Amino acid sequence: MQKKLILEICQNHNGSSKLLKEMVHAASETGAKYVKIQDINSKELTKRLRFESGKIKNRKLLVIKRPYMSELNRLKKLDMKREFISNFVDYSIKYGLIPMVTPFTYNSFNRLKNQKVKAIKIASYDCSSVKFLEKFSKLKLPM
Repeated sequence: MQKKLILEICQNHNGSSKLLKEMVHAASETGAKYVKIQDINSKELTKRLRFESGKIKNRKLLVIKRPYMSELNRLKKLDMKREFISNFVDYSIKYGLIPMVTPFTYNSFNRLKNQKVKAIKIASYDCSSVKFLEKFSKLKLPM
């Protein structure tokens, strides 16, 4: 069985295209096959009450705690420029990697639909969002 290493850049590029390019290049030197970023734009966040305090029952996490204001403040610093995803895709292809993206909002669909992204990774807290999954399945990419 052939193993496929996926390197997660996440938001560690801090919104910097220069740093992103360096990270993709470094990923290519590891033997990774895939490289992944997250498509997040703080202006697109919505307040979802179930994440404000989370939910634990019988010591089992049912809903992750991600309060809106703290997420907004954290993510504002990471907002990406419009061409960020296309730069990521270009860098990935240039260095022989397969680009993957984790979408976080419905607006990600419009940013991803005309890109050469090869796979989508759904965030764990969106795995039960049927409408979200249906929307992104229209990209006809592995998820």
